Amino acid sequence: MIHLETTRAGLWLAVAIGLLAAGCGGDGPQGDPTDPVGPQLPECNQASDCLGRIGCDEGCTCNADHECVAASCSSDVDCSAPESCCDPATHRCQLPTCSNGGVVCTAPDTECSSDGKCVPPTKPVVPPPPVPPGACQSDKDCCPYLASCAKAVEHCEIPKGAASGSCQPGCRSHDSCEKIGLDSCNGLFQCIEGGKQGDPCDDGYPKKDLDDCRYGYYCCPVMKQCFETCKTPGETCPDTGKQCVWWPTGPKCLL
Repeated sequence: MIHLETTRAGLWLAVAIGLLAAGCGGDGPQGDPTDPVGPQLPECNQASDCLGRIGCDEGCTCNADHECVAASCSSDVDCSAPESCCDPATHRCQLPTCSNGGVVCTAPDTECSSDGKCVPPTKPVVPPPPVPPGACQSDKDCCPYLASCAKAVEHCEIPKGAASGSCQPGCRSHDSCEKIGLDSCNGLFQCIEGGKQGDPCDDGYPKKDLDDCRYGYYCCPVMKQCFETCKTPGETCPDTGKQCVWWPTGPKCLL
């Protein structure tokens, strides 16, 4: 019995030794799989295949023999496809782009973008022509927006088809009037301290070219009184606190 157990133990030991020999020498594959020159490393096809490999901490490129080699270069002859261009700024082999001089942009894509691609040229921004002295292109080129103005109020009158015009007396917006301490510009281009809720007014009916009410109010042509305007019936009017109701001429605030 003792002789049989000894024989079995010897057989198992022989099998174990044979397996170790097959994996660590003899007919098995040789080399350390982490060795950058070991046969078990896969071949590279591009520089990204070399990331993380020993010896590539400073960057590697993939040469024509599908081997990872140091990427530092002094000219294009030190590089190989596909990273065949030596960037003069980084001394690294890169894919050819218009940024590193590997590609020349030709028509119609004659401009090199920041990502190294050839793109159509951008159209130059043409600034508007300067406003001639004394001319205007908007009300803000006139009084009271100019430093030289005191209490004068003007608006910019531009002839049809012209690029600029001239400043003429009178307001055309409530903003201009607020610049001189008044709150409304009426239909006669006059800055006024307009009437509030219930104040008498004359809207120039039927011409409707005059409004004596302040901004945010309107002159009722029937009652000849100023009413605060509003948008939604039922809401509280912000200035007077009255209720917004529907009138034939639109939502208005009650007296």
